[in-house]
Amino acid sequence: MKLLTYARESVLLGDAAADGLMAYAARLASLRLTDAVRLRVLTVGGSSAMAAFLLTPGVQLMTVTVESPYAEPDNEAEVATLRRRTADIVVAVVLEDQGRDAIFDDIEFAAATS
Repeated sequence: MKLLTYARESVLLGDAAADGLMAYAARLASLRLTDAVRLRVLTVGGSSAMAAFLLTPGVQLMTVTVESPYAEPDNEAEVATLRRRTADIVVAVVLEDQGRDAIFDDIEFAAATS
């Protein structure tokens, strides 16, 4: 279980959810992108809740591995979505870069004469 700190608040998440959120946030930040993610969390007192995280290039997240008497919140589907979104960003950037190259491949540049 991990304790995640976000905007001065801390919540408990399963390891996979916390790691997935961190990886996705890092990928978004590296490309200056923004997204919102909803995950099931536990408050420090053990109450379950649904949390929304706005991930921006300047967001500050921190996770700490902790022992907890509580069961991890079920975020299996959300973790799969985070992994897919993280992978999709890489694919989109590669395709975009290839698209730019393809545009220039079709242009014949004439030597300038002076």
